[in-house]
Amino acid sequence: MEMDTTKKQVIPDQPTSKKSVNDSSIQNQKGFTLIILGVIVLLIVVAGGAYYFGMQNGKSSVTSQPQITTNPTAAPSTSTTTTQPSPTSIPDSNLKMYTNQKMGFTIKYPSSLYVKEFETSVVFTSEPYPTTEGPGPIDLIEISLKGSYMASQFDALFKANVGDDVPEAHNAVDVKITKLKNLKFGKYDAVEYIRDGITPPKSGLGRGPIGYEHNVLIKKNNQEFIDLLNDSMEVAKTQSRDPVFNEMVSSFVLK
Repeated sequence: MEMDTTKKQVIPDQPTSKKSVNDSSIQNQKGFTLIILGVIVLLIVVAGGAYYFGMQNGKSSVTSQPQITTNPTAAPSTSTTTTQPSPTSIPDSNLKMYTNQKMGFTIKYPSSLYVKEFETSVVFTSEPYPTTEGPGPIDLIEISLKGSYMASQFDALFKANVGDDVPEAHNAVDVKITKLKNLKFGKYDAVEYIRDGITPPKSGLGRGPIGYEHNVLIKKNNQEFIDLLNDSMEVAKTQSRDPVFNEMVSSFVLK
């Protein structure tokens, strides 16, 4: 009898393939986890950077605010920029309108003031002029018409720097001029200045009384000038009336 020498072929299990699949799955999970962790880290870095720069910008905006200081001893500006006169705070109900056809202007004035007209001027005073002949009040606001003789004086004042003394406008000895600023009344140029005949040292040459004047001189043309004047024989009196004078100047309209 012949013996069957053919061996049955046994197909072994394939653990190696399953293990490979499991290993691949684990590697994929690890890779995905690393990606998630990387994204989280990146978000944390971005958020931290945004917060840091936000704090820096906030500090910069705080420290870059301008500091407001006052310096009462600072030197006055020497600019000759022309500006419009600024109104003050007298209520309109306390103001009246005055019109002068001859000189061609209108102006508002406090109703408490008295008005006296002359041929080439008008005067506003806190006291009435006497009914008889005699000197009138010396503390006054006056508007007067000047001629061509004021042309050179106006030009010198208008061209001067703020704070300058202008000898061309002295018109007397022992007087000091202080240029304040250039102004504009519609199309007309003007200049504002102080004419002080009280505080400068006296030379002894002799002259009549000159007070402390706050002037606004307006050039109508080369032949005509309008002079707005706040005048008294005391510095303090002129300065105390300046708010009223400034209010009147701000309402002045020249045709």
